[in-house]
Amino acid sequence: MKYVQVILCYLNVLSAMSFSLIAPLLHPLCKEKGISNEICSYIISSLCVTQILTALYCPNLIQKYGQKKLFLISVIGQTVCTFYYGLMVFVHNNSLFITTGFLNRLLHGFFTSIVNIISFSMTALINKGKDLERAMGYMELSWGIGFSVGPAVIGVFYDIGGYCLPFIIIGIIYTSGVYYFYQIPDEDFGEGNSNQNKDENKENNNFLFLSVMVNPQAIILMGCLMVQLNNTDFYIPTSVNYLKDSFSIQTSRASLFFLPQTLGYIICTQVINQLTDLCNNFRLMFIGHLFGAFCCLLTAPMEILPQSYIFIIIGIFLQGFVAGMINIPGYVELNNFGKYLFPNNSLLSRDIPSSLFNFSFFVGDLIEPVLGSWINYHFNFHVSAYFASFLSIIMAFILYYNYSNEIKKPPLIENENNVELIDKKLSNINIKNDD
Repeated sequence: MKYVQVILCYLNVLSAMSFSLIAPLLHPLCKEKGISNEICSYIISSLCVTQILTALYCPNLIQKYGQKKLFLISVIGQTVCTFYYGLMVFVHNNSLFITTGFLNRLLHGFFTSIVNIISFSMTALINKGKDLERAMGYMELSWGIGFSVGPAVIGVFYDIGGYCLPFIIIGIIYTSGVYYFYQIPDEDFGEGNSNQNKDENKENNNFLFLSVMVNPQAIILMGCLMVQLNNTDFYIPTSVNYLKDSFSIQTSRASLFFLPQTLGYIICTQVINQLTDLCNNFRLMFIGHLFGAFCCLLTAPMEILPQSYIFIIIGIFLQGFVAGMINIPGYVELNNFGKYLFPNNSLLSRDIPSSLFNFSFFVGDLIEPVLGSWINYHFNFHVSAYFASFLSIIMAFILYYNYSNEIKKPPLIENENNVELIDKKLSNINIKNDD
């Protein structure tokens, strides 16, 4: 079943490339059509709204329709949305452009959320133990490669055929991914008893995701991911803007400073197994947050340190490494959490953790840039960096407090179909052992 993992990574690369195309290309197009930069930003960020809502309900959709059917429909939907991004250049009515742009972006968020959740769920199905950590490294690596290759694709195909061509090329390549995924047998999805699963859960699992999400251990793990995302999703772009303004670096050259983050992430994904051999997942995340705080502090006190961009480059590289130290162990622990909650239901034990993992990133994508930009606007870069460091330190202390008391795993649930039983069991889970 390892070839399934290859296909998932392949589609992950394409999805990341599609994401990396829209922001740099849509802003110039909107400016050319006389549409404000603010509206363009709203169109781009609207994707996060449907991603969050879809993550809440995705386990129910999977239980109802099955992973393979839902995944194929979603990849086809992503392909259609990518094609339409390219065709937006031919929409000359601004009202129609804005309306269809919003609708297309919302649909893109819906389909992307499903694809991400099922991809991680499938990864957990076909990889066990240390193999899961390695496979998660490959999944994250493929996403990083897509974001790194995306800008290069923009430059080459934009010069050849203008705005439309990059989206058309990515859409055509997406189509090949649909074909390869369709060839995967249903048995490889772990859906041999899918009908039984649907009959057992169709009436009782409507609030399972929310029941699990409010559990203290889930809150801590999701908080780890959101705080880490604050450092990478806001702090690094802010650092690049700071470099442009403070050192008079051109925009095209300043964008190259994103590459150290990808390099740091790639290195971490390749050594994650060795890191988890040295310490367990919670300790690794604890060290990661302390390391992340150090990365922010490395560049924050610029009024004291010499004004050299070398500090920012080192900080960005280390942030990429830290992201791997937190994301991969975080998902593994969420997956273990799902196994304890739903030991007799393979789909729920994988889909709920995958939904929690992606929900954390979708919420972070929506909140962190807004929060960080507000701080940067009303104060300055240094305060923004101090704030990011403060969040990481707080999260590290929360992890340490609960790690030192050995976070208690939830008890096995014998009947996962009884929502009242699940709610009762979850409400009795303590976040730490009593002395």
